[in-house]
Amino acid sequence: GCKGKLSAVKWQDNNPVTMLSTAHNPKNVVTVKRKDKKGIRHDIFCPQVVKTYNNIMGGVDRFDQYRERYAIGRKSMKWWHRIFYFIIDLGIVNSYILKGVVK
Repeated sequence: GCKGKLSAVKWQDNNPVTMLSTAHNPKNVVTVKRKDKKGIRHDIFCPQVVKTYNNIMGGVDRFDQYRERYAIGRKSMKWWHRIFYFIIDLGIVNSYILKGVVK
């Protein structure tokens, strides 16, 4: 990693991707598969921070989908109500996921 240093990475995917990280060295690259305009898959170089982000975002997106579907949260002007309902929603989503894993 960068050990406390902030690194900036800009990478051209379909659109420019810009990221800041304190956990990844900007020189670390991996290969990812991308399709060209003809649909042919190619291996291209990608910064490790971008690949890590994309891997994690899949889980975040799924959590948001489940939370939207099963949320009990209510709108509130009080900040602690929003945090309380988020934690309840988190428990509900985790229970739903664990139920599927146990089956």
